[in-house]
Amino acid sequence: MQTPQGEFSLQPARDRSTRWHVFLLIALVVVVYFVRIDDLTIRGEESRRATVAMEMLATGDWIVPRQQGDPFFMSARPPLQSWVMAVIGLMRDQVDVVAVRLPSVMAVLLTVLVIYGYARTFLSGTGAFAAGAAYATMGQVMQLGRLGETDALFTFFVSSSLLLWHWGLSKRWHPAATWSVAWLCMALATLTKGPQGPTYFVASVGIYLLTTRQWRFAFSRSHLVGIAAAVGVVGMWLAPFFGSMGVEGVRHILTGDVSLYLNDWSVAHVSKHYGKFPLEVLGCLLPWSVFLGWFVQREVRQGITQHRDNLLFLAVCLAVSFPTIWLIPGTRSRFLMSMYPIFAVIIGFVVDRCTQDAMCRRYWRQTLIGVALVIVGFGAVVLGASIFFAPGTAVVAQPIGIAAAVVISMALLAWVAWWSRSGATQRHAIAGVLSIASFAGIVYAGLVVSHQVGRSVDTPGQMAELKRNLPADVELVSFGPILHLFAYHYGKPIPMLAMPASGERVGADVYFSTIGEPRFAYEEVARINCERSTSDPPAAPAPWAVVIVGRGVDSGPRNTQRVALEAGLRGP
Repeated sequence: MQTPQGEFSLQPARDRSTRWHVFLLIALVVVVYFVRIDDLTIRGEESRRATVAMEMLATGDWIVPRQQGDPFFMSARPPLQSWVMAVIGLMRDQVDVVAVRLPSVMAVLLTVLVIYGYARTFLSGTGAFAAGAAYATMGQVMQLGRLGETDALFTFFVSSSLLLWHWGLSKRWHPAATWSVAWLCMALATLTKGPQGPTYFVASVGIYLLTTRQWRFAFSRSHLVGIAAAVGVVGMWLAPFFGSMGVEGVRHILTGDVSLYLNDWSVAHVSKHYGKFPLEVLGCLLPWSVFLGWFVQREVRQGITQHRDNLLFLAVCLAVSFPTIWLIPGTRSRFLMSMYPIFAVIIGFVVDRCTQDAMCRRYWRQTLIGVALVIVGFGAVVLGASIFFAPGTAVVAQPIGIAAAVVISMALLAWVAWWSRSGATQRHAIAGVLSIASFAGIVYAGLVVSHQVGRSVDTPGQMAELKRNLPADVELVSFGPILHLFAYHYGKPIPMLAMPASGERVGADVYFSTIGEPRFAYEEVARINCERSTSDPPAAPAPWAVVIVGRGVDSGPRNTQRVALEAGLRGP
């Protein structure tokens, strides 16, 4: 409904099912993401982001992200995610697993709601619900959205800037509100990961306005208001950061990782990447990428005319973003995750056509019959693997009790999928969408996460034992950069010093940590395995993943590194 002021309402009087759709989407995200938020140990880049937050709390410097005092650490990011972790850590008295992951899972929830709201402006309740549920249960979203890495938060800000901007334009919000909301989201995306988001926004919006001959909308005072708001938000951090770190610091934190993906331009590597990347993306969108296959059908494409403006905008967003990732041979599919909400809305359109149009309903029927068969087959595989193989040897091999619960769940979901195959009513269609989303959620949040938990290295336990064995007043240092997972679990600052030269004397009062064998005499205290998962069959951890903790053995004068440390200096 359009109000006299031009603001958009979802018209609850017209479609009272909206509140139930929103409730079901929230429940889906809570079950898939929130319920097991702390089951997995900290892994991947989570501890890198968390240690930055911990250092902010320890030093009081919220401007320059650092690890072990080093602002030029690998994979540096602007500080927004670490700010949020630190604030939650303050409320919880520690930057624990919940503080690390809550920003990501909240971002997934908010992204789902933005997707639903935008899709509801031009699709039926079924299509909008399918769009939200699709994003929440895409394979890679379930993988990264439950971890304290940058992807989920960045995706929320980038997709919100695009979808809210077009929502405001198409429903004639006040221009200043449309531009300000979009640019503020872009500012927050910049503070999360750098210039990738603003590049997508400016290019997508610019090309769309030119294509639709609305370019005058970009040249207005209202647009200047939005730009000014974004510049002000980013500038409040960037100006003091530049004052502290200069041009080189700005370059490093905004673009420092780009060079890592430009090293290998061999014909073999480039050809492999160009052929494999699109297939990887489709795999990351599973199980929902199946619906993208129906987009090529004539009956489905006939609906484009009715929603031409929205689909054109979504197509422009993908046309702008996809080549920036695909054409660089070192990139990964996760770098395109900020566009997964765009794919989700397109999937919602396909579901909408397949359930609302009688000519397309046969595609829905074929899909749901296939889903029911897959679910039944998966349940049979779980039961068979659990009978003949030991639990933990494979994702599908479970204890008999859990296997029985999975089989019963699969049987119920298969029945729901089969029952909903007609898609004749909204109730049938919503049930069908939920059967797919629930199946994906059980497989990943249930079985895959349980398998990961069972295979995780007990680094927290090793670190707890190490801290019990160290003297209470010890000041642990590191010779060279230390693994961020080790630093996270240690929980206290670890000053970084240069590695002593071969044969140099290290005093017995120096407790140190390092990666790789030291080149001087020392007494070993512990070896901490910082790998993510155990191998099958068991094997020694990679040398780069082992932190050696030791103490010097020289009883003579304390070494120069220790003297430099106590003088407040830092090794090179």
